[in-house]
Amino acid sequence: MTQPTRSRRRTLKEIFGVPLLLGVVSTAGLVIALVGDDLYDAAGWALLGVPVVVALWHMTRPDTGRSRTP
Repeated sequence: MTQPTRSRRRTLKEIFGVPLLLGVVSTAGLVIALVGDDLYDAAGWALLGVPVVVALWHMTRPDTGRSRTP
């Protein structure tokens, strides 16, 4: 009989790193879009699109078979 695997503890960086980065990118996109026109608007839209692209990528990627239990 195999023994159950123990999940390893995750650091704060592993847990909050990507969500924090996405928050910073979104905030930068909002500020840049509000500060200027033309090129700033395009840069703001691009930065605001990053979290959407990441979410769509995670929703459509194939299942890797890894257990997602905490």
